[in-house]
Amino acid sequence: MDVGVQQSSRINVSPPPCHALPGRIKELLITAGGENVAPVPIEEAIKSELPCISNVILIGDKRKFLSCFLTFKTEVDRATDVPTR
Repeated sequence: MDVGVQQSSRINVSPPPCHALPGRIKELLITAGGENVAPVPIEEAIKSELPCISNVILIGDKRKFLSCFLTFKTEVDRATDVPTR
């Protein structure tokens, strides 16, 4: 794996500062223990329980544990590109 590139079940993962995650490679994550996990229901449950979350990506293919990458909903001042909320 290249330095600065995060492995995930999504395609087109780019190094910082710009990330492009347009779609999934597959619809099931298989953990290091062999357990099949569907990420979509977990991601949707997190977004429905936490209204301040904009995006959720479940990460854990071939890993011992699952984790999530979260982004928060925010408003940005277009003139300064600074978050206001």
